[in-house]
Amino acid sequence: MGNEQVDEQALIAAAKANPQNFAAIYDLYFDRIYSYAYNHTGQHADAEDVTAQAFKQAFENLDRFEWRGVPFGAWLYRITSNIITGQLRKSRPSAPFEEAIETPGGNPTPEESFLTGERNSELLDMVRQLPDYQRQAIMLRFGQNLSYAEIADSIGRTEGAVKQLIHRGLSSLRQQLAKA
Repeated sequence: MGNEQVDEQALIAAAKANPQNFAAIYDLYFDRIYSYAYNHTGQHADAEDVTAQAFKQAFENLDRFEWRGVPFGAWLYRITSNIITGQLRKSRPSAPFEEAIETPGGNPTPEESFLTGERNSELLDMVRQLPDYQRQAIMLRFGQNLSYAEIADSIGRTEGAVKQLIHRGLSSLRQQLAKA
């Protein structure tokens, strides 16, 4: 068990003992949850709403959280994912994924920047078209750098299923890129 997990366990225990201590958990995860929400919603206001709802639900249900060796963040991502999925059922917003797309280092020329932007835009459109679980697994893996175990816990699937979702999603993206 790493120091991060031990510290996280202590934070959770402190928050369960005194609700004011939940602020430390909020500070630890806010940027990651907001980024994840923004990548799915594409709107700052929507991402703020989703993030607020996720932390509210986590706070209200903290006593239900049981430590199972998987980071608290995985539980928080799952709450966030459920909120986003509920919103997606109502409407299908576009989701930026720029943070997960790495561009080559150095100082590109304006033409290279434009072409890279165009390719990224095409890839983002393709990622948005993936089935929900594939899109979520890919965004959590490459956008949030979560492990397969953390992703599995976040979306309520097994590690094997997550690996398969990512494999199928990437295969689909490769096929679409080959056609483009």
